Amino acid sequence: MRAYSGCVQTGRTPDLFVYAVCCKILSAVLYEKEQNVDLCEQNNGNVTLYAVWGQTITEISFRSDDGIEIASPISVAYGKELTSDGLTVPSRTGYIFNGYRTRREGLGELVFDATLNVAISGAWDKNVRTLTLYPHWTPVSYTVVYIDGQKEVGRSNAVYDKSFTLTSAASLGITAKAGYRFVGWSTAPSGLTVSYADEQNITAPLAQTDGEQVYVYAVFAENQTYSVIYNANGGSNAPVDNNLYFVGDTVFFADMIPEREGYVFCGWSFDPNKKAVDFPYEGYRFTISSVEMREGGLSLYAVWKLEGESPTLQIEAIKAKNETLANEIE
Repeated sequence: MRAYSGCVQTGRTPDLFVYAVCCKILSAVLYEKEQNVDLCEQNNGNVTLYAVWGQTITEISFRSDDGIEIASPISVAYGKELTSDGLTVPSRTGYIFNGYRTRREGLGELVFDATLNVAISGAWDKNVRTLTLYPHWTPVSYTVVYIDGQKEVGRSNAVYDKSFTLTSAASLGITAKAGYRFVGWSTAPSGLTVSYADEQNITAPLAQTDGEQVYVYAVFAENQTYSVIYNANGGSNAPVDNNLYFVGDTVFFADMIPEREGYVFCGWSFDPNKKAVDFPYEGYRFTISSVEMREGGLSLYAVWKLEGESPTLQIEAIKAKNETLANEIE
């Protein structure tokens, strides 16, 4: 110890370092650090100062990654045993708790494990007054099980916070019986309501429990039939097709051509007001001879040009519509 005489000021010192006077063994602190003290008249001007040390107490707080307090603080003294007394395992929908760490996002030192056992061996040796711990979360994993009738046809794995795409019916080998088509997936075994479309991208999690199995069931609908309607669009003698078609069936254009006095028939269009031709008729034949039946049926409208009118505009429209046909025209 170093002795001082005269008037002194206690200097800057480490945390909890304080001064006592005259006695090497003191439990009471006589002077705090940086305290101004006049010792000139004490002990004939000779004063011996002894450091007094206080034990570091660490207060541990628990916060989420975004700084919200999720548990009441606890404290532990330096050199003492850390315990989890008073703590409870936190919960978060769709996630598994993996312990408390000294840094966010699962980084830093593990202090408490997933069951709140102390992960640090031995006595507490961190000489800090405060410490913040953060929960480490991992998203749950679950399985989507695909059912066709009474048979499981496939599985796919998913993670709670990740989007994924349902496996396609084609890759699962799902086929519809005659007169029916696959329309999607239901969450009920006998459900007819489609909950998810084929190959739908799933953005909201389907389960919240780790290892859960989510069942989806193939839904089939009876094929609907549709008709094709020819509209002379100002002319007459439009063909009539009494056949019924399923979606995707090939519809061949009727041989009958509509008539209109003073006009020449150029072909069929989906739009009654279009001048461009979707299915051109030239040289007494259709350059495109068929169309695929659509959902809801087909309505085709005749496209006309005046007799003697230059076909240039019609041809240019055709070129813009169909590159393959443009090559044939040239």
